[in-house]
Amino acid sequence: MNTQNVNVRTAASESTERWDEKKKGFLVFGAVADIHDISSKRTPKRCKKILEEDRPLRTFVFNNFMRQGCQRCFVIESPDDLTCTGSRLSGFLAGDSFFGLIMAGEEGVRVVQYPITNRIRRYFKKHMTIADSHPAQALKTFTRVNLWRWRNAPDLYRLWEES
Repeated sequence: MNTQNVNVRTAASESTERWDEKKKGFLVFGAVADIHDISSKRTPKRCKKILEEDRPLRTFVFNNFMRQGCQRCFVIESPDDLTCTGSRLSGFLAGDSFFGLIMAGEEGVRVVQYPITNRIRRYFKKHMTIADSHPAQALKTFTRVNLWRWRNAPDLYRLWEES
């Protein structure tokens, strides 16, 4: 009986170790196809509604930017402890497999990733589409997204220009 109890404890500890590994930070490599300004009043309202009602998957911080010719690539990482207090909504990243709201604040620029649900697909269908002729389509191993920002969000533009 003691061996069975030990095995059960070991299995339980292995499952918690796997859970801890899932919670560890990881990197997302992405390529920005286009950078657009949003002048619509409806889109920020939809983003705020998602921010208030949906549960985010992860919070990322920008780690590295690379500009090579016409390609704009980025690396975002998910550290263990990260909060977005004191941040304001500045835009969003939208692609076929990634949707994240961009929050700019005192701590820097953060990306809050949300699962792609039917509501997000319905709200942001035209924002997620990347042109087939764009060079970012050639980067198959990267997460391809469009960067959408509000006109009054100079932080994001400065972020890309400094890279």
